[in-house]
Amino acid sequence: MHWQTHTVFNQPAPLSNSNLFLSDCALRDAIAREGAEWDRELLASIGQQLGTAESLELGRLANVNPPELLRYDATGERLDDVRFHPAWHLLMQGLCANRVHNLPWEEEARRGSFVARAARFVLHAQVEAGTLCPITMTFAATPLLLQSLPKPFHGWLTPLLSDRYDPHFAPGGQKRGLLIGMGMTEKQGGSDVLSNTTKAEKPLTAAIGWWGTNGFSRYRKAMRISCWRRRKAASPASLCRAFYPTGSATRCGWSG
Repeated sequence: MHWQTHTVFNQPAPLSNSNLFLSDCALRDAIAREGAEWDRELLASIGQQLGTAESLELGRLANVNPPELLRYDATGERLDDVRFHPAWHLLMQGLCANRVHNLPWEEEARRGSFVARAARFVLHAQVEAGTLCPITMTFAATPLLLQSLPKPFHGWLTPLLSDRYDPHFAPGGQKRGLLIGMGMTEKQGGSDVLSNTTKAEKPLTAAIGWWGTNGFSRYRKAMRISCWRRRKAASPASLCRAFYPTGSATRCGWSG
């Protein structure tokens, strides 16, 4: 016997197969007002693609299938890698292809590119938000790296400014695209980085060392980790940033 307690009639139909840009009057007005009208055609294309049922399903799959920690390979060698669901990689590929991570930092960036990038960000955010974390970290770190990346790593500039997504665990110079992640929260928890106990020190030699522990890195597939640390012998409120290639013992740079 089938029992029906009531009829659900006051719920909207699931949103799918709509253009996320053309249906957003406020966003359309904003790009025209703020100098990114030149990006309207591409934004409409992105909005159409992201508004499909298939794209929304990718967002759902990326969230119901959490990352899997891979400590060892089949032979027992230490990996410390993380496996993401294929939906995550497809979403990341789209974000990089649309240059949400580096559009204003291109050498020939157009006026209004910050606005255009923000509009693309808003569209992608309606499908899945977790992928925007490494994209935002890369966007924030890139101008600093363009200015102060050590000479031995200048080969990273091309993949850092590319529109390719490369999830492979490989040296930066061998990758088609680079993303930047942050390691900042210590294992005792808390979001106040000023309370971090880890100390960093830049001695007279070229090497940079730090002492302490880190709770987690924001995105393991970001092959280069930008870490915030308290500077040794400085005031408690003083922070520093050290550039650290994932999987390497070499600290590449220091920024106060």
